[in-house]
Amino acid sequence: MIEVIRQNDPYRYVKMPELLDNGQPDYRIQKWNNYNGYKDMYLCDNWMQMKTACLLYTSPSPRDRQKSRMP
Repeated sequence: MIEVIRQNDPYRYVKMPELLDNGQPDYRIQKWNNYNGYKDMYLCDNWMQMKTACLLYTSPSPRDRQKSRMP
């Protein structure tokens, strides 16, 4: 069974039940689409890559924090 580590629509971060050939856990980032559900977007080799990717996709960008210039 897939373990969902974090869900931030349309992305989810999962740990697959089987190990990779090198004996490490299989972490993946998946993206939802309306045609065929969740599909793998990235395969991460280790937890550090997964953690970095989670921060990248879930942190607001500097543009999101700026006030609008529109009157």
